[in-house]
Amino acid sequence: MKVTRRTFLRATGAAIGSGAVPTFWHRGGPGIALLSGAEAKGPRATGGLVLAQSSEFHEINPHRELWSDDSSFHFAIFDSLIQRDDTMRLVPVLAERYANTGPREWTFTLRPGIKFHNGEPLTSETIRWNVQDALRTDVKRDVTWQAFERVDVIDDRTFRLITRKPDPVLPQRLVRFFVLPQRYYEQVGEQGFINKPVGSGPYRFVERVPDSYVKLEAFDDYWGQNASLRNVVFRIVPDPATRLSALEAGEVDLITPLAPDQAKTVSQNPMTKVASVTSDRIAYCQFWPESPQGGRELRDRRVRQAINYAVNVDNIVKFVLNGMSTRIPTIFPATTFAYDKGLKPYPYNPDKARALLREAGYPNGFAINMEVPANFILPATVDVCQAMVGDLAKVGIKVDLKALELGTMVKMRGARQIAPIFFWSWGTDFLDPEPFVRGILYTKSPYTFYGKAEWDQAIDAAASAMNSSQRAEIYRRLQREIYDDPPYIFLYSIFNIYGLRRNIQMTPRTDERIIVARIRRT
Repeated sequence: MKVTRRTFLRATGAAIGSGAVPTFWHRGGPGIALLSGAEAKGPRATGGLVLAQSSEFHEINPHRELWSDDSSFHFAIFDSLIQRDDTMRLVPVLAERYANTGPREWTFTLRPGIKFHNGEPLTSETIRWNVQDALRTDVKRDVTWQAFERVDVIDDRTFRLITRKPDPVLPQRLVRFFVLPQRYYEQVGEQGFINKPVGSGPYRFVERVPDSYVKLEAFDDYWGQNASLRNVVFRIVPDPATRLSALEAGEVDLITPLAPDQAKTVSQNPMTKVASVTSDRIAYCQFWPESPQGGRELRDRRVRQAINYAVNVDNIVKFVLNGMSTRIPTIFPATTFAYDKGLKPYPYNPDKARALLREAGYPNGFAINMEVPANFILPATVDVCQAMVGDLAKVGIKVDLKALELGTMVKMRGARQIAPIFFWSWGTDFLDPEPFVRGILYTKSPYTFYGKAEWDQAIDAAASAMNSSQRAEIYRRLQREIYDDPPYIFLYSIFNIYGLRRNIQMTPRTDERIIVARIRRT
């Protein structure tokens, strides 16, 4: 199934940067099998699925921090008020309907009769507690939830969610705001919940061995459409070659990510196949001029421009990634609202790079450290960085590249001990610029390493503008400003590529979520 930017924008419609406050209610419907209701639950689950992924789960508790590596697990055992169907359309899930009823007010009605795996009922009070928990400051909580202010309970099924400011992307924000059972959580505490999570989703938790696997089982009393497969195992397999061998041997049914150079092998095997789709995930290299490892040369905008001119990203996409990525001029993927089609990526121009380095006072180049995660949600990370090292050497920049375990890099990034150039990735199911700019450009974010006060002001203005044209203009201006004063080496948006056994039916999604409840075995 080929999905274009036009298809995405048409499918998401008003959900992406919608302008005026909606005067209609968003209701559940037939567009997502998950919401068919008790009368159409379908047959009980049978059989099983083994999925091999590259990274260990980062956060079992989804309120703590959002990682794409964790999302397939989260969507299996938890539910949220709103989700996306396979066409990226926003649909109510735990919510029966919802509407934007004021500048900072959204009113929701919950579906009746929903219970968590432990039998605890879902009520408006549950939602109120979840928002309070998400706003805690004494424990780790994701920055996404800071847009919330409070919940006003109207009755057991009706509540108002009040945001701190007008929030045009509140529905997108709620897609991964998974609802936890209050009484159980308070009984066992956060660590107890992490050890044995309970949700209201189509699967219940069975067992976890860290760095090895997680086992789930279909929840027969699920309120919505039954899952097709009874048992699901997530295996942690960091090495791409080992994942591929396991797929070919039939030890696993699905591997993610599939490296681009493995796609031909998988597609030619009569027992396996490839599924892929354009992704909203980007690859980039972050500049950090204030790194304790050096990098003061990066304080000069001309140096950062020179590096962008020096890296032959087109060749990397063609030869390292086998064409299975798309160049982008900034950090906005082409599927994103307000993407500036008139802005072209930096061309490969080593002569221009050398001239800029001379202007900046580095006619002979300089030495600098660079770090890359060896095992990552993106494929071929080390190969990509080695290609960049070769390109930069041609203009006199001598790069000391280190490939580190992802967990090590996460800790170094959090402690701000990371290299002045480091390879990273960002993705979101918003299909909107807000998570990108709020996450890695806004100076108050822990993941921003180069930003400006005026960019913060633009980000805040766009985040509270309910008029889509006004938001689009702010984001177009911001794209051109960061292009001129680059905080990153701008690289590419990826394809989500999966290797599957021939008898596994799965729809690949732009938001990179693997919804195991919708996978079928034929």
